[in-house]
Amino acid sequence: YCAHIASLPPFETAAFSVAWAGEQVSLNWFHIAREYTEKWHHQQQIRLAVDLESELFQAELYRPYLETSMLALPHHYRKMEAEDNTLIKIQVTGEGGGDWWLIRKTDAWELVIHPDKMPDAAVSIPGEIAWRIFTKGITKEEAKLLVVISGEKHLGEHILSMLAVMA
Repeated sequence: YCAHIASLPPFETAAFSVAWAGEQVSLNWFHIAREYTEKWHHQQQIRLAVDLESELFQAELYRPYLETSMLALPHHYRKMEAEDNTLIKIQVTGEGGGDWWLIRKTDAWELVIHPDKMPDAAVSIPGEIAWRIFTKGITKEEAKLLVVISGEKHLGEHILSMLAVMA
């Protein structure tokens, strides 16, 4: 398996698309990253069951999981109506966490790295539950009790139903 993954040219078309990110055709690098998220979250589900989940929250392991999962944001928000330049900040706290920014441009949402305005909605998700939100490991109602949302709440709450896993 490892030899096969290593042999795939990163910028050539993958055998399988990353559908949860809205892609019908994906490049190998994204397919490989998606494979990582699958293995990471299945390992984490096992660790959660035996109360040993903290080991995978190391930045070097959790950050790639989160970076890949957040690529689902534009697709997940695609039907969320908002004015142009509406900005949403998604923060995952803890080791490996970080900030992701989603902005509405004309008729689509886009991830941006350095926004030039204050967010219209901000979401702070505890690192311990972010992966569970994106894999249906926690309900939206349970997540609402643990997540802090400011600004336009309907924009922020939408992430609580995001799926970044093959289902």
